[in-house]
Amino acid sequence: MAAVFWWWTQGEEIDPALQRAHLALVLPADLDGGLESDVILVYARHTEQGMSLVEAVRGEDQSTLWQAEVAGMGVGATQGSRAGTVGSGLLALASRKAGGSTMQGQITVLDAKTGEQLWVDTDIPDSCRGYWTQVRIQGDVLVAFCRSDAGHALRSYSARSGEQLWEVNRPDEVLEIGPVLLPGMVFLPHPV
Repeated sequence: MAAVFWWWTQGEEIDPALQRAHLALVLPADLDGGLESDVILVYARHTEQGMSLVEAVRGEDQSTLWQAEVAGMGVGATQGSRAGTVGSGLLALASRKAGGSTMQGQITVLDAKTGEQLWVDTDIPDSCRGYWTQVRIQGDVLVAFCRSDAGHALRSYSARSGEQLWEVNRPDEVLEIGPVLLPGMVFLPHPV
């Protein structure tokens, strides 16, 4: 845990426009095949554009492997739901930010080794109230899930291309917990 605080305070070495503000998400990853675990850090920031810094840090020496910016990961009373996952060489982030009187969410997928943005999807089912609450990668499939008092939805994508594979949208069913993914299967709990 002490290393996280050290990373949090190292700010002089990067572009001031990308300064770290609030550590929102820490995801362990093996990005360089080294002996020590690497990590991907997501910093939420107060900016008009709602952009946040994402950086990959090498476990062996805490050097920065890459940096990128992702929309909608800001800090505020109406921002958050900073869900993320690393798998199959990809980083997937579900984020949201205020868009007038509603929330605007998106899924952003980056190449975990380079930080290159591969695809973004801002099309969110109505039962999600504007944002996804979970994202998971299993093999070459990304599954996004949301639950709210308006219902739930589950959508599957090709993890690398972003092509939508299937969707379940149940605006009248409320779930207490999200799905469980196993190779080739998705289990949903019974609605309450």
